[in-house]
Amino acid sequence: MGFHLSMASSSKTLGDMSSCPLGFMAALTLWLLTAAFVSPMLDLPDILQTYKYGTFGHIGALWNHLRIEQLISKRWRVLELLELVSSQSLEREDRERKTRRQQAMSPKRANHSSEVIPRRGLFISVLTYNRPHSLVRLLQSLSMSHYFGQRVDLLISVDLNRDGLVHSETLRAAKSYEWPHGKLTVRLRERHYGLAEQWIHAIPEDRLKQDNGTVLLILEDDIEVSPFFFKWLLKAHAAYGTREDVSGFTLQRAIFRGDQRRYHGKHVSVHQGVFLYPLVGTIGYSALPVAWQRFVRWYASLRVDGRSAPLVPHIIATHYLLSLSQRNTSILTSSSSWGSTESALDYFNHIHGLYCVYGNAPDYMTLAAHHHEPGEHFSSRKMDALPLPKWQDEWFVFPDPPVVLGTDGEPIQ
Repeated sequence: MGFHLSMASSSKTLGDMSSCPLGFMAALTLWLLTAAFVSPMLDLPDILQTYKYGTFGHIGALWNHLRIEQLISKRWRVLELLELVSSQSLEREDRERKTRRQQAMSPKRANHSSEVIPRRGLFISVLTYNRPHSLVRLLQSLSMSHYFGQRVDLLISVDLNRDGLVHSETLRAAKSYEWPHGKLTVRLRERHYGLAEQWIHAIPEDRLKQDNGTVLLILEDDIEVSPFFFKWLLKAHAAYGTREDVSGFTLQRAIFRGDQRRYHGKHVSVHQGVFLYPLVGTIGYSALPVAWQRFVRWYASLRVDGRSAPLVPHIIATHYLLSLSQRNTSILTSSSSWGSTESALDYFNHIHGLYCVYGNAPDYMTLAAHHHEPGEHFSSRKMDALPLPKWQDEWFVFPDPPVVLGTDGEPIQ
């Protein structure tokens, strides 16, 4: 009994050495040899039982893992027990060294949880007419996106047909959708607007007048966004939102050169990365409030004077619209024609020296994918890019000064 008391107190003293592997092995060796050879009357199971519940947690683990009970029946096989303990300790240390080596060699992952995200809020204006399934697909992709706890208000504008009637399924889909990130407002147009006029009135005046830093975004209903679109918009606005030569930001890829006269290749020179480009990307357009108000006033003045939509010279979009206008003269003059508004956005940038900010993701991924479903400006066409499924910071670097391309898709020196 007295021996057990003395060994219990000794185990506490020796246990203090277990923080060092060498100290642990030395203490264990000394203790077991003493117990086995100095005290022949001591029962080895009692020794191990003392350690099983004592300071050395290693022995407690070995009790089950190494089947020490097989050794206990052979009461004086202390050296065999020491050999087992020593080999297991060396194996454990070897595994720990390999783990540390692998961690040191593996690339470090970005800690997004500790990343500082600007708090700006987001206002999304969705334009829809008669495509309820497309609308729901867009809303679902928006719902599953990352907003970092920020408020996101959503406005769905439902247009009427030329007879002043609403597409009931589309209206029902808009009103029944449960939006979890902020306030949802469904606005039913009082008459037929058409896509072009829907765009001009996409952002309510009260939103434009607030000027509280909220990010504005216009989306047509046949778009599907990447879960990381808002993260890109926050970074882009923070990097270039105060530049006087920027009118807005787009979620779409810039693929084709606008002006292809000087170069045989059709694609812009920057296949991946962030850059400024004079032509506006309307597949997910985030306009800066001041520039958007200037554009709306300028466009309204054209309509008052009865002028046709101005066109940027020598670009592919201009040639395309002119060819369409030969079959339909209203394509450039009708207030409901989308071509008149899209070309006006490009021309507004052209005459004021403004740019739209693009972010080309790798592997033909995109921050907003266009399904090209039948509507005002497409009959039917396959998607040319898929929504970006993951994020890596090195894909979207915002250089200062930024990369600026001309309408020919080449950097401006």
